[in-house]
Amino acid sequence: MNREISITLPRKKPYKNILQFKISIIETDPPVWRRIQVPEYYTFYDLHVAIQDAMGWLDYHLHDFRILTLRKVCMDIRIESPFALEDLEEEAPLLTTEVALTDFQSSAHMTLIP
Repeated sequence: MNREISITLPRKKPYKNILQFKISIIETDPPVWRRIQVPEYYTFYDLHVAIQDAMGWLDYHLHDFRILTLRKVCMDIRIESPFALEDLEEEAPLLTTEVALTDFQSSAHMTLIP
């Protein structure tokens, strides 16, 4: 796979809306979670960085997002870290650096897969 990857640092852009997420680590007792707010122009990569910061993590592992829709038709959309492309056996998926959060604004449940 020979695909050029470009990563940009988040820049402050004008925005009207804030997106709020509750980030929970499953199967912890007591529950471990954070509530974060990000500007609407963020990509999934920007959200990944915000989660890393909120949890105090040091970004040692690859990440991807899966969006599970709650409609009658079950759809699993995977948005992959651009750094994992060499290890993927399938065709290049959507990349976190290329997909805006607002593309999936109506999805009710997102799961971060470490």
